[in-house]
Order: sequence, then structure tokens, then C-alpha cells
Amino acid sequence: MWIQEGQFERARSSLESCLTQYTGPERRRPPYGNPELVQRLQLALALARLAAGEDMIPAFEEMLQEALDEGRRALAVELWFGLAEACYAKGQKSTAQRALLDAMTLSRQIGMASAEHGCSLRNPGLIRWGQETLSADARQSAAVLLSRRELAVLKMIAQGLSNHEIAEQLFISLHTVKSHAQSINTKLGVARRTQAILRAKELGLVK
Repeated sequence: MWIQEGQFERARSSLESCLTQYTGPERRRPPYGNPELVQRLQLALALARLAAGEDMIPAFEEMLQEALDEGRRALAVELWFGLAEACYAKGQKSTAQRALLDAMTLSRQIGMASAEHGCSLRNPGLIRWGQETLSADARQSAAVLLSRRELAVLKMIAQGLSNHEIAEQLFISLHTVKSHAQSINTKLGVARRTQAILRAKELGLVK
């Protein structure tokens, strides 16, 4: 809350005090059921320092590597978002884009939409930029991956044509249409026809 209100020094002081209880000479053990308490306090402190204008790229990189080494995927998602914010703040756009892609990909794999939402509240400009950039890259990649015939089949699928109708219009066998459809699904990263249509529309491949 203090970070959102711009009270960075107050937030930093409070977080450092909490961390000392668990990392100092007379450190306490984290509460049962919250084994990542120290790491999450460190994350919150890094975000507070970032919001205050400090260069936190090295800190986020170190914490992220540790989380990945220990298999803490949920924590890694939040650290990737933090790293993306830190790189974006320093104008390191390509590094920010890679971190954001990794964060979004993993967050959606493990169902952590809250992490992306939290980042969008802290830095809406970053998420907007990232989504626009990633969508453009994905559209370009998909267009390159799909052959001309696959694009033609995809457009007909989006028009609601059946496999038989597509085969008749393109003068190819039904088996070939099914092969193209399966290849399209694989390249778009979907499993069903309806998903392929939605994904193609998201990428601007069909109207």
C-alpha cells in the first residue's frame, strides 16, 4: 500500500525491518505454511526500491536464478515480471521483452493471472507495450510458420466451411485437409478447430 501511495522510504524501512527478523543473527524461522516468506519479502523490497528509482536488474536476476534453481515456479513468475519492469525502466527494451514473455508464458501455464494483473497495476504502460509487441511478434512468427496452403485452409475454417467443402474448393483430398488442419493446430499451439479460429483472429491472420 505504501508503494502505491509513493511512500517508498517508509515501505523500504518496514520491509527491511521484517527481513532482519528472518535473516539477521537471531533470525526467526518462517511461519509454518509460508516457506517462501523471506524470498517474498525480498521481492517486495526490490519492487519498493525499483519504484524509488534504483537499478534493480542485478538483484532481480540473482533472485530469479535462485527461484528457478529451487523449482519455485510461482515465485519465478513474479520475479520475471519484476525483472521486466526493471529492464523497461532502464530502457533495455529487448531484455524487458524476453523477461515479459517468459513471465506471461509461465504465469498462464500455471494459472497465475494474478501476477500479470499485479504487474499491470504497478506498471500499466509496460503490460500494454509488452502485449502489443508480443502480439506483433507472434503474428509475424505464425504467418511465417504457416504455409500458403495452410493459411488458405485456415481462412476457410474461419468462414465455417467443413473439411469436405474445403477439399472441394481447393481440389485436394479430405485426408490432405485434415493433415493441414492438424498442422495448423500444432503451429498455433491449440488443440481444437474453434481454438484455432480464436487464435488466428487474435493474431490478425483472419477476420
